[in-house]
Amino acid sequence: MAVNDKIKAKITFVFAGKDKIIIDHTEVNLGNNGKGFGKKIVEKVV
Repeated sequence: MAVNDKIKAKITFVFAGKDKIIIDHTEVNLGNNGKGFGKKIVEKVV
């Protein structure tokens, strides 16, 4: 997830069939904890 062209959070996932995904990692850059970036990227993937 980028804000003003700066990466704030990252997520990795794999497809597990036609209708499932596995989110295997989320990461929020230091200084961005508690701002909801992790929740936002999970919601976008799901």
